[in-house]
Parts: sequence; C-alpha cells; structure tokens
Amino acid sequence: MQARSGALDELLASGALTDLTSTNDDIQAQLDKAKGTSDIDAQIAALKTQVASGPPRSLLRAMQRPLRRPTPRPARRDQVMAIPRLRATTD
Repeated sequence: MQARSGALDELLASGALTDLTSTNDDIQAQLDKAKGTSDIDAQIAALKTQVASGPPRSLLRAMQRPLRRPTPRPARRDQVMAIPRLRATTD
C-alpha cells in the first residue's frame, strides 16, 4: 500500500497525473514552478560577481612562479629493454 502511495505521489509530482483534489489550478502550478527559478537567478548573479572580482590572489601568485620541470632519472639496467638486431636474409 505504501509503495502504491509513493508511486502516485511521484506521478503527481512529475505532472503525469492531474490532482483533481487540489485547489491550485494549472496556472498557479506554473507560477509556483517559475518562483523556483528566482533561486537560480540569484546563483547566477553571485557567480557573475565572483567572476567580475577576478581570480583569487593565491592563484595569481602561483601563476607568477616559474614552472619546475622534473629532471628525468636515468633508467636502471633492469628497466632498459633490449632491442633485437635484425639480420639480413638472402633468398
């Protein structure tokens, strides 16, 4: 019974079923859905101000330092692969 109730709730939330017992009409449901986008607008505005303020100082300092390239280590004898010599064949 709980599984059936959960399934009905999911269908109502997705809009696949119309809740005829609700006092909200379709227009009110759309308005409520559009109200949720104001949170997205606030997040976009916050991101724009963050980008406009520039990168953090620690990143700027890191960009000014020269890059250190790792020095290659010589290969050990057990790591070196032997290359077989090709013999010329005469036919």
